[in-house]
Amino acid sequence: MNKILDEYKTNISNFELLPSVNGVFDVFIDGALVFSRKAINRMPNENEIEDLIASKM
Repeated sequence: MNKILDEYKTNISNFELLPSVNGVFDVFIDGALVFSRKAINRMPNENEIEDLIASKM
């Protein structure tokens, strides 16, 4: 996450990590769900979240 914050620090106004239960790992950008571990039944691949964030910036 440091890489994301360093690269997009001028574009990110809010960043939150919220604890969850039952295997939930969701990533939202501007309120839109862009990744859901539970929906696709797997954890993200290496750099997958970073790539999703980069595509939305």
